[in-house]
Amino acid sequence: MIIGVTGGSGCGKSSVSRYLESKGLFVIDADKTAREVVEAGKPALKEITEHFGTGVLNDDGTLNRRKLASIVFTDRAELNALNSITHKYIYESIQKSIKDNKDKFGEFIIDAAVMDKSGVGNMCDCIVVVLAERQLRIKRIMERDNLTETQAMQRIDMQQSDKEYISQADFILYNNADEKIMHQQADVILKQIREGHWN
Repeated sequence: MIIGVTGGSGCGKSSVSRYLESKGLFVIDADKTAREVVEAGKPALKEITEHFGTGVLNDDGTLNRRKLASIVFTDRAELNALNSITHKYIYESIQKSIKDNKDKFGEFIIDAAVMDKSGVGNMCDCIVVVLAERQLRIKRIMERDNLTETQAMQRIDMQQSDKEYISQADFILYNNADEKIMHQQADVILKQIREGHWN
């Protein structure tokens, strides 16, 4: 069983995934995978440098993620270009992680902001979409990434809308301010999935 957990930045999908991990599921974090595939010497970083130039690199040849973010989160075409480079490497890495762990785990979570356009959604048996109020998302992004309110709003506006996420959902989980309520929703959803009541 492979469950996709998705949602926009600041919705708290990683908190949901961590909670489900405590229930015995193996979590694959696409953001962590994305960082790994762009490490120095990896083919993805070479392609990124070819497209965006060496200005997105640190002095030691590693990726300057903040510099790259300042480009792609203000220009949708550049964000699409970055995704077209990285998604194939992320997809391959996730596939390998599932293959390497399938003998130890029967249930997997793929935590990813982009399911449909990356192809990752095709790996999943069902998809849980995590939503949260916009102002709360902005606050979370500002605190997590040390960004201004304008920068946080830009990140949200460059991603899919709630309506687009909902169109992919087998389940919707609202992760606003109360962790206990989030846990209760996650428990109900996981029970329904395990019992096969989502088809």
